[in-house]
Amino acid sequence: MSWNNRPIGYVGISKLTGYDDPDMVFGAIRDAVQHVGPLASLIPPNADIIVKPNFVAAAPAAAAATTHPAVIAAAVRLAVEAGARRVRIADTPAFGSAKRAARVLNLAAYLGDLDVEVCDMTTPRVVRGGLNNGCFTKLHMAQDVLDCDFVLNLPKIKAHGQMVFTGAVKNLFGCVPGRRKALMHCQVGNSRAVFGRMLVDVARVVQPALHIADGVIAMEGQGPRKGDPRPWGWILASNNPFALDHIAASALGYELDEVPTLTAAKELGVFDPELDEVRVLGATPAELQLDGWRKAQPIPVTFNPFRLARGYVRHQWLMRRERS
Repeated sequence: MSWNNRPIGYVGISKLTGYDDPDMVFGAIRDAVQHVGPLASLIPPNADIIVKPNFVAAAPAAAAATTHPAVIAAAVRLAVEAGARRVRIADTPAFGSAKRAARVLNLAAYLGDLDVEVCDMTTPRVVRGGLNNGCFTKLHMAQDVLDCDFVLNLPKIKAHGQMVFTGAVKNLFGCVPGRRKALMHCQVGNSRAVFGRMLVDVARVVQPALHIADGVIAMEGQGPRKGDPRPWGWILASNNPFALDHIAASALGYELDEVPTLTAAKELGVFDPELDEVRVLGATPAELQLDGWRKAQPIPVTFNPFRLARGYVRHQWLMRRERS
């Protein structure tokens, strides 16, 4: 079910108002996914699966900066029940490591006896050809993502100071290893449009077949790290990251031309809600509407040299502390 070939975008919705009951979290995720299609058609059996959460930085679950550990554990359980032979939770946070982010989230307690490894995606592999972002002739992508059988994308719904809104598409930028992400911010200058086109290219390279978004407690205001938790109460699943982001962003009050990734997808002929069929199942778009959502104040996409150097030093310090 390749969204690159412009099929119907199914967006499955389930109501979930809290994370305290693991069975309720799992049930909501399973129900949202089943609206998209039969589990066997979405997650192939005997697959090597990368579960890609949003681990933007090590932060407690209550901060709503990361995908909630209850959602991560439920998604892993879903993959295991689908017959996966190997499941890894993997990311490359902007600061520190995925392992540290998992520890701060107390993820191990949620995973229980599930056999899963948390790892950082540090080895890059160059991808060339088919890129249409106007800036990069090649992308350095995580080898783990390119070599696995299946990527299960677990974004957190948040406002975003640089890119307005972050959901399924923006979360895949974490598949670019290490500090290369910061360098790419600098290479695009201060153009949200170019950065959006690059993110579309990243999504087209990774091309996960399933996306499950944590919108139970979203983040409004100055996301992706310094915003405020905002209860929304929904789990969204989709075969198409652009369809998912379109439905979520619209419910929070964003116009399509406000969100650079959606604008870029339309310009590149990847996704256009006026042309492509999007089916929302499990709830109506009207039910998802959230009044009074606070959007982020825009900040530059690029990093000045001082900020880039400071970020590099901070990242290296966190990584050394991780190894000690």
